[in-house]
Amino acid sequence: GGREGGVTPPPSVAQTQMAGGMDGVVCTEELEEEIKELMRSLMSFQERARLKDAVKGKNARRMVFGLREVMRGIKSRKIQFVVIAPDIERSPALDQEIGEIRSLAALHDIPVVFGLSGRRLGKCLGKSVRITVVGVLSADGAVERFREITRQARELSRSQGTCQERAGAGVEGGSVNNSPPFSFPSYHGSIGPQDPPFPPSL
Repeated sequence: GGREGGVTPPPSVAQTQMAGGMDGVVCTEELEEEIKELMRSLMSFQERARLKDAVKGKNARRMVFGLREVMRGIKSRKIQFVVIAPDIERSPALDQEIGEIRSLAALHDIPVVFGLSGRRLGKCLGKSVRITVVGVLSADGAVERFREITRQARELSRSQGTCQERAGAGVEGGSVNNSPPFSFPSYHGSIGPQDPPFPPSL
C-alpha cells in the first residue's frame, strides 16, 4: 500500500520467536491480504462446483478447515498449504494438536503460516464462526496467486529463522532453541489482548 517502494517490513524478532522456527511463519500484512484473496477465490470456486453437482463438488474441494480435517489432509499428503489463526484460545490439548500439524507439515515440506485471525478466516470461508486452521487442497483457478503466496511464505520462513537464531544468541542463559518446539505465537494483528473470549473454534 502506502509503504515506500511497496516493501513490507519484516515481523519483529519477538514475533519470529513466537512462531517457533522454520515450521511456522508469522505473516506480514501484505501476505495476509494475499491469503485472504486466495481463500475467497477458492471458496467461490468450491461453492460453485458444489451447487453444480454435490457429489463431484465434494471430491473437487479446494480447502478443508478444522484440526481433524487438516491433520487428515496432511497425513494423506493432499494438503499443499496450511493457515493457522494465531489468536485462538490456548489449551494444552490444542497446543499439542497444533504442534502435531506443524511437525507433520514440516516433515512433508508443506508451508505453514500464522495469519489473519479466527474470525477473519471464518469470514473468508463464508462462516459466521471462528476457524482455527485451514488447509488448501487445490489452488485450481488461482494458481498464480497461490505460487506467489508460497514463495513469500518460504522467503519469510528463511528470514524469520535467521532472525530467530540471532535473537537466540543474545538471550542470557540459553538460546531460543531450548524453548518448547511448538510454542504457540501471540497475534500481532488486528485482534488485541483486551478482546473478550470467544466461543470454541472449529
